[in-house]
Amino acid sequence: MLVIHAEIRIPADEVEKLAAVARPMCEKSEAEEGCYLYAFSIDVSEEGLVRITEEWESQEALDAHFQTPHMADFQAGMAGLTSPNVKATKFLVSSSENMLG
Repeated sequence: MLVIHAEIRIPADEVEKLAAVARPMCEKSEAEEGCYLYAFSIDVSEEGLVRITEEWESQEALDAHFQTPHMADFQAGMAGLTSPNVKATKFLVSSSENMLG
């Protein structure tokens, strides 16, 4: 499994603009084969910081995701933001367990 953790830093007054393009991205991404989770979260401690968490079955599923029309739509929406600063890290996960029991 692959886990992607990304951060987008934007002016705080543009968070709702990002949310508007993120909502369909999440919905359509989670409908893709091989996607287990696709979520945007607004950081409660730092204004203008949005975190993205993705879980993918395989590199092939992630590669296919990058070729979808909704990815192109999201990229176009991101281009409309004021200088977004984006950082993303991919983790290869060999196992996981429920920490709460």
